[in-house]
Amino acid sequence: MLRTLRTMTMNARRWLGFVLLFVFFPVNFPLLETLFIHLFGQTPGVIFMYGAFILGAVLLFFPTKEEMKDRLNSVEEEE
Repeated sequence: MLRTLRTMTMNARRWLGFVLLFVFFPVNFPLLETLFIHLFGQTPGVIFMYGAFILGAVLLFFPTKEEMKDRLNSVEEEE
């Protein structure tokens, strides 16, 4: 199993989750608010930023449906 985990590459979904986590990390909120004020003239809602952070965590850490099916099938085959 360890060999399988090392050879797995990150797909686009996981990269997007990583970027969302990195950009919308709560420490970056003052910087993002300043950026949005200069670009758009208004601040985005805090709920939007926390939502983007949580969405990034979900995309990065939770498996896809195909991965879940593969794991369930491999468990059945081992037994």
